[in-house]
Amino acid sequence: MNTNERSLDNRRLVVLLDTLREHPDDTLYEELFTLIAESSYFYVAAHFDKQPVRQKDGSYLLQNDTHMTFPRLYDDNGVYYYPAFTSLDELEKWQDEEVKNASILTLCIDDFLDMLHHDEGTSGVVINPYTQSFLLFKGMMEHLYEVREKAHPFHRHTILEHLYKNNKDAS
Repeated sequence: MNTNERSLDNRRLVVLLDTLREHPDDTLYEELFTLIAESSYFYVAAHFDKQPVRQKDGSYLLQNDTHMTFPRLYDDNGVYYYPAFTSLDELEKWQDEEVKNASILTLCIDDFLDMLHHDEGTSGVVINPYTQSFLLFKGMMEHLYEVREKAHPFHRHTILEHLYKNNKDAS
């Protein structure tokens, strides 16, 4: 598993997920959704056909025409979700050979929305699927994004944005 050196701090998010599982509360749900929409990042596994290029600032840039795949999980009804993990410990609970050989990225809700808009076969995201299994359906994520944009408009560059822009320019 290739990991970046940046460690995520999702302690507040994990506490909210645990608390809400035991004691559902509208105010806490609102806090959770705000946290997810505005400031949370998650670890995800990905495969690239071309290695990203490391930039001077330590970030990585995807080469033009890079094809990425993201492993998905499905429920008993055959509905697919992208798994998102709040920590590397959570990610390591996924004991799959495909994941062990993957690169690990940090993504936000904006990245997941891009992925879902380009993959009609996936219904949403599941946060910490092996412990908390909190589902965020595509429609809910779009709503969170819209609410955030109205309250605090800001643009996050997404991992797929560069690829899709370049692919459109090449057409």
